[in-house]
Amino acid sequence: MHKLFSCFLLLWAILLPAFLNCADMPDISFYRSATIDGPTGLLTIPAATILDNGYYALAAHKYLFKINAGLLPGLELGVRINAEQYNDDLEREHRIIPHGKFNFLAASQYPFSASLGFFDKDIYLSFDKLLVNFYNIYATAGLKLQENGRWRAMIGLSKTNARTQYIFDKAGETYNLGYRIMLSPKIRIEIGLVNLQRYKNLDFDNFTFGLNFSEILFNPLFEKWPWSTN
Repeated sequence: MHKLFSCFLLLWAILLPAFLNCADMPDISFYRSATIDGPTGLLTIPAATILDNGYYALAAHKYLFKINAGLLPGLELGVRINAEQYNDDLEREHRIIPHGKFNFLAASQYPFSASLGFFDKDIYLSFDKLLVNFYNIYATAGLKLQENGRWRAMIGLSKTNARTQYIFDKAGETYNLGYRIMLSPKIRIEIGLVNLQRYKNLDFDNFTFGLNFSEILFNPLFEKWPWSTN
């Protein structure tokens, strides 16, 4: 626990000058973060929000590297690479994990946003809702059908200010907290504590630090599907 606290102090010493000198940024771009488990979302769970059409996002969390891309309206695809397990033959199938999701309900047209996606061999359904009457908190809920046939519930909350975001999410029995700083519309820094249900034995493995970068990759061929009536 003492080592974990020391790591936080060191990170704040590094980040505080950048944070104080960062110009005020509008409430945008946070959802472009390629999170720990890969899909664009909160800290460890996928949200229903989709990466902008024509954008890509790069991210690194410790030994995990991710790339996401918004290839078509409402469609996001990507991969997660686990560098730690690269030389471990027993984990060969987990070195590169594909993921993707399709947004079939958009918050701009419906009371909430909804997406169907996959992460490796798991399939999930997630819903997002901005709680305008409750401090503008962004709520996410969903279900994941895992490879072993078991369902796993997911819930998450995030609160965004001009250039910071506070995150809580729960996937099954795991609890996680996160904090993001947006240095620019393209760059975000992320600090997280994962598996907090093991609070009595917290160590460096419960701590994560990430860097996210997003940029436009190409001009979209079309802004919506050709058969869309909206």
